[in-house]
Order: sequence, then C-alpha cells, then structure tokens
Amino acid sequence: MKVGSDYHARIYLNGRLVHERRNPTSFEPDRDKVKDIQLKAGLNVLVFKIVQSGPAWGGSVWITGADGGLSRASK
Repeated sequence: MKVGSDYHARIYLNGRLVHERRNPTSFEPDRDKVKDIQLKAGLNVLVFKIVQSGPAWGGSVWITGADGGLSRASK
C-alpha cells in the first residue's frame, strides 16, 4: 500500500492499525510504503483517519501488489 498525508494520520485495515504518521509535513502522494499487509477474500474495510487543526488537508491511499505496482483490483 502507498500512502500520502499531510498531518497526523492512521490507517486501519479490517480493524487493525497498519500505518501511522505522527509528524506533520506537506502532502506528498505515495510518500509512505506499507508492506506485509494482505487483503482477505471478500469485503475489506479500510479506515483512513487524518487529524489536523487547519482547514485544508490532503491524503491518498493506493492498494498495490507485492511488487509495489498497482494490483489487479485497483487498475
């Protein structure tokens, strides 16, 4: 999974915390790489939480294959 965010961010996949960014910075898509996660067959629930004090925010999530490329599900 590739993640970009500009403030404090957390990502939960199927109820489990899989990514956390604690240091605020400018938004950059795909900045963080999350390895060793797997989607289960059927429905998966992803929650992307961004916490900030200003009016504007940015965030992106790409589900990728094991090689870091786009998975079949996201093409």
